[in-house]
Amino acid sequence: MEFTKKEKRGLALFDLLLHGRASAEERTEYINLHATYEEKRMGKLLSEMSAEDFEEYKALEENLKRADRDGGYCPLCRNKGYTAQVEEGRMRFVTCECEKRRENMALVTESDYAHLVTTKRFDNFEVDKPWRKETLRRVKAWTNQRALPVLYLGGKSGTGKTHLAIAAFYQLVLCGNRGKLISWRDESRDLKFRMTEYGYYDKKIRELKTIPLLMIDDFLWQPTNGNSLPTDEDLRLAKEILDGRINMGLKTIITSNYSIGELNKIEVVLGGRIYQSSGGSENYCVSFGATCENYRAKKIPSLVDLAEQESPFDELKGGAAHV
Repeated sequence: MEFTKKEKRGLALFDLLLHGRASAEERTEYINLHATYEEKRMGKLLSEMSAEDFEEYKALEENLKRADRDGGYCPLCRNKGYTAQVEEGRMRFVTCECEKRRENMALVTESDYAHLVTTKRFDNFEVDKPWRKETLRRVKAWTNQRALPVLYLGGKSGTGKTHLAIAAFYQLVLCGNRGKLISWRDESRDLKFRMTEYGYYDKKIRELKTIPLLMIDDFLWQPTNGNSLPTDEDLRLAKEILDGRINMGLKTIITSNYSIGELNKIEVVLGGRIYQSSGGSENYCVSFGATCENYRAKKIPSLVDLAEQESPFDELKGGAAHV
């Protein structure tokens, strides 16, 4: 490697400083023309540092490095995934918090919803109707609270349920939550088919019950040709997963073609647990009318202009759905 004339002069001056042979003029020349950015930040020349100073210098040098990685930019570690710290006079590396987010995103990209996760966002959800604006507000609010673990979006297809659910899921992943997205039709079919397979069922159920964030799309889905209802096995499986999650207060996002009223008629205990754990119709249990046109939803209680509509949740009040 060939050094430039300036680099050679800098090395020569550093050698003189290191061995204490540099004059005051040479020291000033080194400071003005050759000192590293780290030396200037430290306020001390490398040749004059103590062992502890040198560890601080190395840590500063590491922390100023940048890396080009997927998963967003982290100003703390500059995308390296770690920061350098000095403890008891020695430098050590500490994993950055952004690594948790990157690991969470890696889990998401392995799902069937990977192509939707970064495109279905809050900022591109259409709010052309008052009820859509209110629903968006509620879903956003749910991601910023901890008291109610369930977000339920049920009823008519084509109203943006999955869009909002994925946007909420992505928002929570960005905040550091480890999560998983599943399609109920695929996951339930797989679990029922492999129920007797040693070790598989228990491991899978345990993951679904304990992962910090779970989104279930098309909950209790049934074929549309005919009047099929969820089987007893479907309901048992749903109750096992949701009971575990609700008992632990784990964030759960559910989309379904059943309004909460319809679900309550199918299975009152399951419907009641979801209703209570989402705070009911006044909070994060939102149903869209089965026969609505132009994206009109059934009553959202806080909207004055929809007050004349019948609430789909009236049947659940007065304790009928309590468990």
